[in-house]
This record gives sequence, structure tokens and C-alpha cells, in this order.
Amino acid sequence: MNPTDSAMPTLSLLTAYRGKHRETNLRILLRWLQRIRKTEGFADFELIVAEGDTAPIVREISSQHEWVRYVFTYMPHILNKSVLLNRSAEIARGAFVIPLDVDLLPAKGVLQLHVELAAASPRCLLAG
Repeated sequence: MNPTDSAMPTLSLLTAYRGKHRETNLRILLRWLQRIRKTEGFADFELIVAEGDTAPIVREISSQHEWVRYVFTYMPHILNKSVLLNRSAEIARGAFVIPLDVDLLPAKGVLQLHVELAAASPRCLLAG
């Protein structure tokens, strides 16, 4: 997805990422989300990868899918996950956002269920 796309996703998944050692986790997460889009038929989401490191590592990985967006923040010392999640929230286009760790895989049907629950009760904060 690029900023000029007219079709806005309902759900934005926010992922904080740092370190080459997590690249395998990111690749697995991307394959898992691609499977959800194809086999479950739920594609009304975007993934925003917010990388905090000394140099961009995963820009190329995230650019392989049109539904993945990427933001980089220079963090030479300690990973500040909150800063990364806030950076990704700034560019999120979904009506709803969910932070998603790079090493967690959503269970079957859970993304669509989150959207349905959030839409039914917009004043209630849901996470899981």
C-alpha cells in the first residue's frame, strides 16, 4: 500500500522491530499474514513495521507486499518499543489499531473477530 491508495484498511497491525536476529520472525509473520489474506479471505488490514536500529535492515523485506508499510527510527542504544509503536500509529490508516509482536502469529479468524468486536463496541479497548 502506498499513501495514495484510496482503499483504506479497517485494521492496522503495529509491529516494533529491532535486530537482524529477528529477521526470521518477521519473514514468518509476513508469510502467516499472507496466508490469512489468501486462505481466510480477510485482507482488510495493513502491517506497519517500525524498525528501531542503527541502520535500516528490513525495508527490503517489508517492501515485498503492498499491504506492508515501513518506518525507521534511529535508535543506537536501547530499543524503546513505545516510541516505535507510536511512530507506526502516526502513519496507520486503519480505523482500529492492534500492536502485534513480531514473534506472535494471530490465530485463525482472530483479526476479523477483533475488527467485528471493536466495531460493535467502539468505546471498549480490546487487546489480545
